[in-house]
Amino acid sequence: MWSRYQMHGDVIPIYRVGRQRATTQAQDRFIVVQARRHRFMNATVLQNDLLNASGV
Repeated sequence: MWSRYQMHGDVIPIYRVGRQRATTQAQDRFIVVQARRHRFMNATVLQNDLLNASGV
């Protein structure tokens, strides 16, 4: 921790366990909101909505 503080100026640990994220937290929230609003959308339609909204 001390060496991290000296190098970066902070002591917040970085956890990198598991698979890398493909979407940001904001994109995840968008997907959840869309899925709740339109209960019968399939994954392809949700993916296209995310693409149209964010360009990702």
